[in-house]
Amino acid sequence: MVALFQLAPFTTVRRTLTSSLTGFFWTERTLGGLDVFLPYVKDYVETFMGKSITTQDWKDHLFAYYRTHGTKDDVKALDSIDWDVCPSL
Repeated sequence: MVALFQLAPFTTVRRTLTSSLTGFFWTERTLGGLDVFLPYVKDYVETFMGKSITTQDWKDHLFAYYRTHGTKDDVKALDSIDWDVCPSL
């Protein structure tokens, strides 16, 4: 019983991290690949390093970044995502 309790936090962290990375990968592909997405990731890390954020914080930052630094097609691609069924978001 103790061993299962000790594994629960690791499992939760692993699942959360995997979900976050899957969401990032999904968004990267929707925007057109790493060349388009990597500058955003750098800004994301600089903005949120050491902070805990919600999914809504992330989405607000994502849209604000691409409205300022991206193209209309980038914003249109983000608008095309059904965030309610997007994998892991």
